[in-house]
Amino acid sequence: MKGDWRIPDLGALHHHVEDPLVALGHLTKFALSMLRQNTLEDLLWDIAQNVGDLLGFEDCVVYLLESEGLVQHAAFGIKHQEGRQIRNKIVIPLGAGLVGTVAKTGVPERIPDLSAEPRYIQDEFAGRSELTVPISYEGRVIGVLDSESSQLDGFTETEEALFVAIATLAAPRISSALAVRDRDWAEVALAEAEEAHRLQEKAEQEVRVECLGQLAGGIAHDFDNFLTAILGNVSLARTTASLDENTELLLEAESACERAKGLTKQLLTFARGGNPVKTTGDIVKLAGESFRFALRGSQVALRIEVEGTIPTSSFDSGQISQVFHNLALNTVQAMPQGGQLTVRIRHTDDDSGSWIELEIHDLGPGIAPEARQRLFEPYYTTKAHGTGLGLATSFSIARRHGGSIELKDVEAGACFLLRLPAVELAEEEVSDRQAVSVSGRRILIMEDVVSVRRVLQRGLESLGYEVVAVSEGVECLERFTVERDQGCPFDLVILDLTIPGGIGGRLTVERLRSIQPDVLAIVSSGYSSDPVLADPARFGFRARLQKPFSMADLERVVGEVLRAPAERPEPEG
Repeated sequence: MKGDWRIPDLGALHHHVEDPLVALGHLTKFALSMLRQNTLEDLLWDIAQNVGDLLGFEDCVVYLLESEGLVQHAAFGIKHQEGRQIRNKIVIPLGAGLVGTVAKTGVPERIPDLSAEPRYIQDEFAGRSELTVPISYEGRVIGVLDSESSQLDGFTETEEALFVAIATLAAPRISSALAVRDRDWAEVALAEAEEAHRLQEKAEQEVRVECLGQLAGGIAHDFDNFLTAILGNVSLARTTASLDENTELLLEAESACERAKGLTKQLLTFARGGNPVKTTGDIVKLAGESFRFALRGSQVALRIEVEGTIPTSSFDSGQISQVFHNLALNTVQAMPQGGQLTVRIRHTDDDSGSWIELEIHDLGPGIAPEARQRLFEPYYTTKAHGTGLGLATSFSIARRHGGSIELKDVEAGACFLLRLPAVELAEEEVSDRQAVSVSGRRILIMEDVVSVRRVLQRGLESLGYEVVAVSEGVECLERFTVERDQGCPFDLVILDLTIPGGIGGRLTVERLRSIQPDVLAIVSSGYSSDPVLADPARFGFRARLQKPFSMADLERVVGEVLRAPAERPEPEG
């Protein structure tokens, strides 16, 4: 019957339906009743009820094909409890039982005797015959109509034909109602997702505001202390006649300035600025020197283990050294009575690239679970004397180097894993370290801030250089050209990168190079986010002078440029 099944001609209907007009009347009533239903639930329960009323069946169950299988959605007869409740609602897998088979094949089945049917699944009562037809729409089965009878051969061919016709009439209405239901579900899911996203954003915003407030409060506290030391000592120096006392007061003020400088450097590493200025270096050597220096005077013993060959790589030695210092300080605070800090260094390769990994493992009390989530937040600390900037700074430094830092799970103590990209580079040429002959050397300074211009001029003149200072680019170009034409060229120019309302260092050095291609220039700035600071040579500079700087920094940078080899950088473009 499955292979050659077809709907019989209504003119041949017999048994319960006396003539074709009666059959058509039943189907018309059924179709009109479906049109009055507004929801999927109303429609399915109406179909089940009408099957019983029009065809006189003992029961009728409407199944819909859902993701989990064939689900009973409406029923008439034994399965129907009070209201719209289905007794012992079940789900039949696709392909299982008669219902699952019909849903899979799309072909109706009429079983006159269920006692010999191995696919029969007994539900509320043991039926003796069963009629099952698919609900198909546009070539796809979307559900099944199923009815059982307490009589052998309880369904006629005519009733099967009417059951099929009812399923055919119901299919487009059910499909349309399913589309509306799925749309409503999608709208609800979208609304819930949007609300969840809104709540998540609100929570994250609250955390950001809390962190920002914590950060601002910590910065204000630290800078208030630094400024108090600077202003207090400078004020005392103005009223003290003793040279020795003045020297001591100014040294203390200078020390406070250095601490403030260190704080700004840490802040820049996780602010927008702080881009690393990378050079070729030996990470193993830097780690050894940095950790030994940071642990000096403590009770912590250092053990460095190097696995295999570690390639030379490119990194900002100052920033990476700061990471090592921060981790060493964390260890000292975790083990005040002493212990061992083990630093393991290895080279690894994976799908994401080539890496140098450093494990920094102490045997202290470890990190409490409640602190692990906030470990890298600025100004968050569990230490009595901690600043809350060390790990936050280290996190930003690692990220700006294209690497990462995280806390590993270990049985004892705390273990940080620092990963940095491994980059094989050619060895850099070692500069000649001979002393610079200052006599007769002339330096041109371009700096718009009067106080900084005076500090630069006085500092260089104290070293023996002849100095000319100007405030912006046009004046710098004019002075450079005039002095050169008069036979008194400048040996070096120091250019401030940013001149509000005027020509800054980047454009000035381009124009200077058009006048004198081999000009020696140093860029000076406090904006470490500018690409010129990260790679001065690419823009025609020989070196950078990062603000704030000390006189020792000034002397070192100027000396290195003046004794550098004759080759000049080739700027981009």
